[in-house]
Amino acid sequence: MAIVILGGLLSSTVLSLFVLPTLALRFGRFAPGVSRDDEEVR
Repeated sequence: MAIVILGGLLSSTVLSLFVLPTLALRFGRFAPGVSRDDEEVR
């Protein structure tokens, strides 16, 4: 039981710290100096 709990904690930590930010930078729309409010006006 402890192995399952620790495995879940470890996998969720890796996902939230490494995988999700990497995917957000890769596939997200991030442009320096442009906010979402600026995109709606254009």
